Amino acid sequence: MTKKITCLPEEVITMILKDKRVSIEDVVNFQTTCRKYHHIQLNNKFWEKKYYQRCPTAKKKYNKEKQEKIFNDFKIDFKEEIKLSLEYIIKIKQLQHMITVMFENNLSDSAIKILRSQLNFSLEHYLCTIAKNSMLYYFVVDELNRIISAKQLWESSCNLTSIYDLGIFFRRLKQHRVMYKTDKYMNMPKEKQLFERLFTIAIQYFQPHVSYSAIKTWLDEIAKEVLSRLKNIYPAHSIFSTPDDQFFIWRDNKIDDNYWNETEARQIMNVLEEFVFLDLKDHKLLKFDIEDKYIDFISEFVKKYLFSPVIYDNVARRLGIRCVLRRKGWLWEDVVITWKPKYDTVDMHNVEYFYIDEDSSQNYPLNIIRGRRDDIHHYPICFPSIIEWIFRTIFIDKLLKINITSYEWEISILKRLFSGERDITIKPMTVLFHAVHQNGSIILR
Repeated sequence: MTKKITCLPEEVITMILKDKRVSIEDVVNFQTTCRKYHHIQLNNKFWEKKYYQRCPTAKKKYNKEKQEKIFNDFKIDFKEEIKLSLEYIIKIKQLQHMITVMFENNLSDSAIKILRSQLNFSLEHYLCTIAKNSMLYYFVVDELNRIISAKQLWESSCNLTSIYDLGIFFRRLKQHRVMYKTDKYMNMPKEKQLFERLFTIAIQYFQPHVSYSAIKTWLDEIAKEVLSRLKNIYPAHSIFSTPDDQFFIWRDNKIDDNYWNETEARQIMNVLEEFVFLDLKDHKLLKFDIEDKYIDFISEFVKKYLFSPVIYDNVARRLGIRCVLRRKGWLWEDVVITWKPKYDTVDMHNVEYFYIDEDSSQNYPLNIIRGRRDDIHHYPICFPSIIEWIFRTIFIDKLLKINITSYEWEISILKRLFSGERDITIKPMTVLFHAVHQNGSIILR
């Protein structure tokens, strides 16, 4: 005789509800079917599992150790987090619906002006709130992306304006997140404003699951490999008597000068240069965990631009060597590593520099251009020029080369944001409500 589900113990029902094929909505609907199910105790661990099932970005970003810390130390109420996330999704969809109704009802100009102001304020408030809460942000980003993809794939007669609106909301949310993260970066002490943090902020716009801790760990592993090679060549080097605490200080802070004398500094730099510019391209440490539709040009970026010279600079700092990244001329064809034995003055006269000639057909070391500061025009790389370089050199050029032209507008906004034109973030949705009629349909621009 077949048993009814009502005969199953609560533990078995809970196991069934944990299955990834059972959605959050299914769980809620199931609990409303009768009083017995309504009182089933679904603990925080259950809702944690449902959160990560629904939010692949957070699952990618947080490894098991981080997930345990969030659960045990941060005391996140996952049921409330899910509830809040879904409420914001509903609010955003309601705003999108209001936009459609506003134009379909042919309201007067004065009425549209009032509604436009109200919608601007409400949307910006929602997006800003979401962007400042990581758990909420990842959930909403994944949910919006899922809604947009589903509409495009399955609704042949769907409202294209609706997709367009939600797409703008999606990109605006990511821009708010970038602004929030950049503001946090700029408010950090100067010694904490490290390049790898900026790189993480930039790349997270396209791939939110990439974490700073992952990039930092990756650079740490490169530093360990360089130390291992250094020990084989220069076993008596003073760095091997350096306490661990000192390495942590170098890793987490900018340094004002070289820790070593000139001879020992050059020994480290020689080993570091050969590894980064020659061996790292085929080394296991290149297994950089970045997975989504941008993997091709991001991987190309890591291989080409992070090798020369950013990896070198960040690993050198971890080993007590101070370098300064500069750009050659006013253009950005080459980013140059400059170095001098002592930084006791600001004088850049006779400073050594080197960089890879990307157009050279030679292999390392013949593709390295070396010289002194006197025979080349160098210009400092500083915020926001670092970010401008990342977006102009990598994201804009690479995206356009692979024909992702739909991102031209969004990246132009990002360039302005990182260039300091912050007013674009105060009134960003003004671009949204310029409506024109095309073939009887309303297109929002």
